[in-house]
Amino acid sequence: MRDIFISSTFEDLNDQRMLIHTKVAPALNAFTIEKYAEQCNFVDLRIGVEDAGPEKTINTCLIRIKEAGPPNPFICIIGDRKGWVPEDAMLDLAIDALPAEHNDIKQVLRLSKGKGRSITEIEIAYAVYGEGTENGVASKK
Repeated sequence: MRDIFISSTFEDLNDQRMLIHTKVAPALNAFTIEKYAEQCNFVDLRIGVEDAGPEKTINTCLIRIKEAGPPNPFICIIGDRKGWVPEDAMLDLAIDALPAEHNDIKQVLRLSKGKGRSITEIEIAYAVYGEGTENGVASKK
């Protein structure tokens, strides 16, 4: 089974996320089952993640991207909202709450401090660049 992580702001793109589950997922699964004998699992954190504390929300999103990570696809739906921008103190709490095996995620969060990035933007940077490089989105000034 392949995991496909879905990233977007929650409130304004709920309808688009639902279309992925009602239209895209069944069609894609029919194709992948027939062609590869494999099904896709769409990772959508709308349910449950917003009930957690803010630092747990940040970490859960990034850990699930890591678990679904390459070679699995990442879907990002971009609309008109930037989404939640955590303050640096919240990023520090998220960094402190992560165990050592997630040093790559800690690095992305460190590189995002002071940049006014939304969680959605941090998710995209992590999905595309991993822990970030000087040329990556996560480390640009």
